[in-house]
Amino acid sequence: MIQDDVKEDESKSMINRSLDLIHQGKTKDGIDLLIQLYKSRKDEDALSLIMQYSPEMLRYAVGDDEAVSIALYFADNKRYNLCMKILEEIDNDLGTEARVNCFLKANEINLAWNEVQKFRDPSMRKVGEGIINSWLGKKEEAKKLFQESLSLNGRNQEALLNLAMLEIEKGDYLESMKYVEKLDVLPDEMGAELCDKLTDGVSLLYVAEKWLKSGSNRVEVHLCLSKAYDLQGNPEKAIDVLEGVYDWRASLFKGVLLEKQGKLRESLSSLMTADAQCKHSQSEIVFEIALVLFKLGEKNALEKAKEALEMARNSKNGVIQALSCGLIYKITGDLKCSKGLLCANKDVLKKKLPSLELEC
Repeated sequence: MIQDDVKEDESKSMINRSLDLIHQGKTKDGIDLLIQLYKSRKDEDALSLIMQYSPEMLRYAVGDDEAVSIALYFADNKRYNLCMKILEEIDNDLGTEARVNCFLKANEINLAWNEVQKFRDPSMRKVGEGIINSWLGKKEEAKKLFQESLSLNGRNQEALLNLAMLEIEKGDYLESMKYVEKLDVLPDEMGAELCDKLTDGVSLLYVAEKWLKSGSNRVEVHLCLSKAYDLQGNPEKAIDVLEGVYDWRASLFKGVLLEKQGKLRESLSSLMTADAQCKHSQSEIVFEIALVLFKLGEKNALEKAKEALEMARNSKNGVIQALSCGLIYKITGDLKCSKGLLCANKDVLKKKLPSLELEC
């Protein structure tokens, strides 16, 4: 504790010295001292002062990659001048790409186009032109330019990433895999999108494993792996993947997998765990609990189904409304929603409640 206090006093002393230097007009000396402090102790106050007095020096404290991420964060928040100031001294292709993005977010198309021409790598120049065309809604022209980039450099990660994104935007997830396979790192957003949309177990497993190798330890990666094994008809491995993952989504999916195997008591336990883990109870969890209670022949299945229906109505979750209504109808013969809602979700109803008699 005493050692921490000493370090804190030393940090404050260095910050005061740096501020004295800055106020004396010796800005570079003061900033150099702040950079030294941040590098040695990750002092956030030092970083904040660098941003305040000399944002173009940020790169020397955190590195080019982190500086670019911070700059684009400010661009996302419409602080374009600060974005450009941070990027001012990053004179490589990484900086050029970031400035293009900053200009585009500021809707400065001409400036973005001029910046693209500064790429040293000709394949990156094509990527930059493609990004601008994509921004302007010219998707086919953008695709052509990204493909031209690949003809110059078949491993250009930005070209591959943008081509994959174009296919995902069109909803052609299997086509996007041609480019995903060549990516060195799978971004979290792309991994989540593909895992949500892909229904082919082989492709899904490939995505999940690549996403995991990218260093992501997010719950979504484990859910993706589990879903892939389930689609491949390996429920035991699908459940094993979720062991030790403390998250309501993992407990929910584990409960669903156990229910499909007929392990109803284990399923109910996992679903109750999901409900306890979730800060705000989800209608999906409550419906699954109701379904398992119904299969177990428990009297409170109807009460839970009604609870799920009410929650789904409040959250405007049409799928769970239909499922809960279908389960209530199966238990009581009383239709608590429009038949149109059930018919609109007949595929998921057939999957979850196969014995439900429904004519649409």
